[in-house]
Amino acid sequence: MTKPPPKLMGRATYGRLYLDAVIDWCWIGALVTLVLHTPLWCYPLWALLIAGRLHALGCVLHDLVHLPIRKKTLAVRGIEVLSGYPLATTFDAFRYQHRRHHAHTSTSVDPYFQPKMAGRPLRYLFVWLRQSLALPAWLVRAPFGLAAYVLPALRNPYGRIFH
Repeated sequence: MTKPPPKLMGRATYGRLYLDAVIDWCWIGALVTLVLHTPLWCYPLWALLIAGRLHALGCVLHDLVHLPIRKKTLAVRGIEVLSGYPLATTFDAFRYQHRRHHAHTSTSVDPYFQPKMAGRPLRYLFVWLRQSLALPAWLVRAPFGLAAYVLPALRNPYGRIFH
């Protein structure tokens, strides 16, 4: 197994994360412009590239979560607004979920860890079906989160389903 380049192994900084989020938003703006000014058949390509930049915003928020943060400074809030809010999450919600995930990394209760599936086609099918629900869940999460923000009765179901 090859090691990643040392440049990629450095610790994230607020400045770098902020810059990454701004660059992602520049790409999203440029791609939306292309959506509006190119033929309709190009739309799937632009949509896929925009989705990639939205995923990159999630990576920015992920790296922010791994920084030693005691309280939300203006820098943290700025990165949260640029990278978390568009994904219908906050720094605190993402940090809680991510720490919960890491508490069980590579154990039998880690939802991302799957024991060997070779020779187990039904288990493979079940895992594939479960993971294929991720994209539709992401699409529903934002409007459901907004509804839960407005209607407190939806907050517990939102928390149970998406966190």
